[in-house]
Amino acid sequence: MKASLISRKLVKAVIAIIIMAYFMIRTTSPKIIFAPFLFCAFASVGKNLGLLFNKNSLALLFDRAFKIVFFLSWFGFLAVVCYVTIKDGNYGKLLFTVPFWLGGIFFVVRKFKGKKDSKE
Repeated sequence: MKASLISRKLVKAVIAIIIMAYFMIRTTSPKIIFAPFLFCAFASVGKNLGLLFNKNSLALLFDRAFKIVFFLSWFGFLAVVCYVTIKDGNYGKLLFTVPFWLGGIFFVVRKFKGKKDSKE
């Protein structure tokens, strides 16, 4: 990948961290809301720094950390929504989450298993 493209991605990730940190400090909302976004932004910075300095193992480590945090927050949010809808007895809203569960499972299989199959 070109160094200019990596640099642009790095700058975007740093700007995202600054914006999220600003809103995290200034908001009265629970701070935990911003945690997955901050972790993913930091992982993106680490990945791009690894690519910029040709440290592929470091870039791969941060890429996997990004994917793990993203999918944990994706399925964690879905689990909370399902819990609340079951608790309230609103099963129509529970059916609304099914495509998001299927989409998440599809992306997990594609991101973690699909690349191993394509190398063989």
